[in-house]
Amino acid sequence: MNNQFPNSESSSPLEIVDRIDAEFIRQAGLIYGRCASPRSSKRLLDCAGRRMQILSLAKAQYLSLLSSNPLEWDELWDDYGGDPNDSFFRYPTQFELLTRLISEKATTASHRTLKVLSVGCAMGFEPYSLSMALAGTALPALGWDISVFACDISEESLNKARNAIFSQQDLYVLNPSMAKRWFRPRAAGRQFKSELAPKVQFFKANPNDLVSGPLADLIGSFDVVFARGLSFDCPDRHVSSFAGGLLSLLAHDGYLFTAPGEIWPVGNKTRLEERDGIAYIHKNVEKIKSNIFHTSKNPRRKPKAAQQTDIDSALFQRKAVLEKRFAELLDEDPDQGRDVVLEMLQLELERGCMTVETLKLMVKVENRLDRSQCAFFLESFMEAWGGSAD
Repeated sequence: MNNQFPNSESSSPLEIVDRIDAEFIRQAGLIYGRCASPRSSKRLLDCAGRRMQILSLAKAQYLSLLSSNPLEWDELWDDYGGDPNDSFFRYPTQFELLTRLISEKATTASHRTLKVLSVGCAMGFEPYSLSMALAGTALPALGWDISVFACDISEESLNKARNAIFSQQDLYVLNPSMAKRWFRPRAAGRQFKSELAPKVQFFKANPNDLVSGPLADLIGSFDVVFARGLSFDCPDRHVSSFAGGLLSLLAHDGYLFTAPGEIWPVGNKTRLEERDGIAYIHKNVEKIKSNIFHTSKNPRRKPKAAQQTDIDSALFQRKAVLEKRFAELLDEDPDQGRDVVLEMLQLELERGCMTVETLKLMVKVENRLDRSQCAFFLESFMEAWGGSAD
């Protein structure tokens, strides 16, 4: 057991318990890359408390068991489970935008295959929603081969997802005609009609392990990845590597959807885009002529160094205009102010130079919109990058 706790004579019993909890959360973060936020940490400790009661173990004894028996982590994670607020078509506008993006892309695609991945799928609400949404496009009628994959680290959740049986309460977000079309009555509830939509293939995987786990063989395989809310539980020090790993799963010209208010660091081959108020990450996009950074490359008229100066100047001027607009909108219309900040982030990400200053503006907007949790997550990201919200 780690010698930094718990048998220090100078420590009070309360301090010892706090150190055990901290070590417990630290180990969970190392193994799963999650459980770092106050909410998720409390939830994990509550689940550990139930396991300790079942096994009749004290905290220090249970931590020792986890160190000696990794299978106990699986038992604990099965109890931790997915988001209790999960549902079909959660954040429905993202599914609507996805079908539009895919339909537009299909008109010029050189192949007729589409592979979609739901990471952290829990009981299956998200991947089945994706399957239904894609079945409603014109792609199946045009002969497209659509595959939906879903992974989670909880075997218990995956077994429930594979059974595809849901309660009437689970279907509350669906209108009656849609529920009738996609689900058949069963004694235990209502079962998804998998024959009507692209098949969902479930497998166990830790999204934080892209080296030895099943996801390691799927690098660059997916046209669309849904990884919503995972970074909210991710330790600050792992945010960058976690985001980079998931982005590596995307194929050329692929899309990554995250939860609203969840902004990840992206690399040179990706950029943050926004349409109809919905932000998503686009990989390996080509520059278009309407881009403010597009300039005529004529070395006879202007050397490369001068071009770079003009590009940086254009970026600076455009950002200055947006910052002024933001200041005007923050109190008057914070929703529009948020759109202005998203445009600023897009400008920066296209140049690979996202700044802490712009993220600070987003924190102001989220606080003004009474979305303190989103503001808290953004502040955590800034600290991970060496910045500050102050």
